[in-house]
Amino acid sequence: MTDLYIQNGVMMFSVEGGASATWSACAVTKRYATEITSAAMQAYYTTVISAKRAGKPIKVYGSGASTYWTGSEAVKYIHVP
Repeated sequence: MTDLYIQNGVMMFSVEGGASATWSACAVTKRYATEITSAAMQAYYTTVISAKRAGKPIKVYGSGASTYWTGSEAVKYIHVP
């Protein structure tokens, strides 16, 4: 993860590495987004922040849609190996 942005209840973050084959506009930005206003989605926020602070890699799987922010793929789930 290279960048983290939070705006209007949406968390966006950029990733390193190759783009997913299902990406469209996200292939350029390599950015994911999820809303973080609900308790369930705040778990994504906590996971991403904890992994970044610990220097751990994260694997992010997207939904294939740019639901929350233009050019940012919506998060389907996150895996911290």
